[in-house]
Amino acid sequence: MISQFFVLFVVFVYGSLLGSFLNVCIYRIPKGSSIVFPPSSCPVCKTKISWWQNIPIFSYLFLLGKCASCGSRISFRYPLIEGLSGILSVFLWERIIGNSSQIPDFHIFLLFFLEVVFVFLLIVITMIDFDYQIIPDELVYFGVAAGVIYSFFIHDLPFSLLAGLGASVFFYAVRVLGEFVFLKEAMGMGDVKFAAFLGVFLGIKKVILAVILSFPIGVALALGLMALSLKSRKDYIPFGPAMAFAAFLSAYWGNQILHWYLHFAVRLLAGVFVHSFADLSQASVWFAHFAARA
Repeated sequence: MISQFFVLFVVFVYGSLLGSFLNVCIYRIPKGSSIVFPPSSCPVCKTKISWWQNIPIFSYLFLLGKCASCGSRISFRYPLIEGLSGILSVFLWERIIGNSSQIPDFHIFLLFFLEVVFVFLLIVITMIDFDYQIIPDELVYFGVAAGVIYSFFIHDLPFSLLAGLGASVFFYAVRVLGEFVFLKEAMGMGDVKFAAFLGVFLGIKKVILAVILSFPIGVALALGLMALSLKSRKDYIPFGPAMAFAAFLSAYWGNQILHWYLHFAVRLLAGVFVHSFADLSQASVWFAHFAARA
């Protein structure tokens, strides 16, 4: 019998291999280049990368983070995204297939595949938006198409389409209002289209939560980038990464966040009511005492 550790290791390996492909997408799509041809090469010396130099994570460690031909530095981002892709693949496998009470069938594997597409698109969009302040249309359209298939099995498809439309309309309104207030573009159309992709995938309840979470996450991201001197107050701060992280949190911990929030809100309102009632009672006592003395 195949051990669970071996299965997860294989999932991690395949996920990291896909992460290597994500690196190609992040580098080439903004440039309008093919993600298939030509084969990968060093961006400095243009030497074709051999297969053994393209093994996720391992090759970076073996080469000590340098090109084997010219010795130029290889960005640490490459193994980071490969490792992150492997970890997230294991996370999704355990969540969808590992916790399934029934024998995995085509339906379960399809859901796993679609959620991998969803999460990996979030990674690619995050990195491209961070680097170039754009969200390519082809990624959004592909995400919407995958989201329609996903919602057909998971959500009520008409309501998911409504969620996508509502999210995009909301961010378009933010875009228009931001231009009116700040007299410059406050949000790109890529973010508006990205919101449609998120709405179709998440459904109404979770996309509302994602929208709410995206703003404090965006503020925290901006402050963090400025604190690290990666951005200044005058620079444009991409909002796509905040939307992507908020969508990820909402997709996999949305129910817990909503439950915590509602529980907190009920306790807060109950505390306010009790405190107000106590103040009213105390005021009544004072009034009665004053009336008796009068």
